[in-house]
Amino acid sequence: MNNYKILGVKNTDSLDHITKKYKELAKIYHPDRNPLNTEQATEKFKEINVAFITIKNTYTPSFKQNEEEFKYFTDKIINKGEFLNRFFNKAKTIDMGEMLGVLLKNIKKIRFYYDDIFSETSTEDINITINVEMEDVYNSEDKIINLVRKRKCLKCFTDDLAFCSICHNKIYYEQEKCFLVNCSEKIIIFSGESNEEKNNKPGDIIVRIITKKQDRFNIFNNYDLLYFIFSRGEENIKHEYTFLDKQNYIFECTYPYSDHYIIEGKGLYIPYSNKRGNLVIKIVPEHENNTNYKLYLNKTIT
Repeated sequence: MNNYKILGVKNTDSLDHITKKYKELAKIYHPDRNPLNTEQATEKFKEINVAFITIKNTYTPSFKQNEEEFKYFTDKIINKGEFLNRFFNKAKTIDMGEMLGVLLKNIKKIRFYYDDIFSETSTEDINITINVEMEDVYNSEDKIINLVRKRKCLKCFTDDLAFCSICHNKIYYEQEKCFLVNCSEKIIIFSGESNEEKNNKPGDIIVRIITKKQDRFNIFNNYDLLYFIFSRGEENIKHEYTFLDKQNYIFECTYPYSDHYIIEGKGLYIPYSNKRGNLVIKIVPEHENNTNYKLYLNKTIT
């Protein structure tokens, strides 16, 4: 799998360019933007995330990108002899045994950190479903999830030949970590945060947000809200209600009235945009359409 090809970039591109391309693709393939093709969009979204994280963790700037730094290095250090003088002075005091020990220790750490980087298999994804209130979704509230996963013990590779009080020298241990999710998202993916196993890449943590049913409001078209008002015959309507933003409103319309009215921008937040869906107020029973209505904030009610 060519991670650069997945993102449509070259291995000589700058990290800023790669990051920009990743954000563009993530916006296109985010599951919330593909409600009719959620399963395929989720897989593509995961693939894009994994590719970007892998590139970012292993990224090395090309010579061209480091040309100015290299010129500074040659002009200011080597040409003046400062670097060579420091190097040879330190070489006189080097303990070869100590240097070999440090080298072996760091090789061990590198193998520990990157033994799974070229693996073709991953550990199983952790799937989590969270049920939240509609008010939390509307107001984009954050929630914290505490998870326990099997992860590598880093202490074992900082204290050589010492007893590890964390994993008891088993290399892996049960690690607890907090994850922050926003209720306005329908699916959140934490790439590479699942369990770790030797010779396997860690899978993902996939969090799905499920909105609890609400007595007064219903969700449709993903981000629009539906609110029912029942009429009492051929009379004008003045209806008072508390909205999801915890403000009190009054809806007024005169008879004959439409069966529904659209209040733009009062629906749920649409991820990766500054827009919201609409609030649709439906009058029951149905009558002929008209636009003789108004909605205003009732500041007199506490």
